[in-house]
Amino acid sequence: MRITYLLILIIFLYIVHDIQLKTIIEKEGSMNSDAELYFKKGNSKTSLRDYKAAIKFYDKAIELRSDFQLAYKNRGFAKKLAGDIKGSEADFKKSEELSK
Repeated sequence: MRITYLLILIIFLYIVHDIQLKTIIEKEGSMNSDAELYFKKGNSKTSLRDYKAAIKFYDKAIELRSDFQLAYKNRGFAKKLAGDIKGSEADFKKSEELSK
């Protein structure tokens, strides 16, 4: 059951992040390429279930671009899967604030 949940979550993350990333790029013109690179590395680590490494990559993406809404969202998922519920809730809240 847990493996099915994780697989669905990973597929969801890839689909959602692609759609949202395209929307952000269209809206803002471009992104900080280094932040985007760290974001993609975080997604890769999440798909490999290396949540601690994923969180570090999302941290770096956010450090480079503090308004990177998708990095907060995906870091929230990684934190949740790593067992950091409070941390994930904070990231989801920040992601929601940035999406407005």
